[in-house]
Amino acid sequence: MASRPTTAPRTQAAPVTVTNGTQFSETSGAPVHAHGGGVIKVGSASYWSGENRDGGSNVKAVPVHGSTDLRSTTRSTSGCRCRSRPGPG
Repeated sequence: MASRPTTAPRTQAAPVTVTNGTQFSETSGAPVHAHGGGVIKVGSASYWSGENRDGGSNVKAVPVHGSTDLRSTTRSTSGCRCRSRPGPG
């Protein structure tokens, strides 16, 4: 008689409340800059990227923050840095 494949029991993460308009921080305490960002999951890690602005409309960099639990984040890389804005035309 052939054996039936078994599946692992489903698990669920503990609920977390996220309040709009609050500052997220890295595990180092530095603020997370990810304006207009997005999240992508690769394996067990999630990566959050978005704009880091200079307080105005100029983008300084697009940092990437990584997390395995979506509660604590660390900056994985700077993604890309913006040196200057092209002029008109």
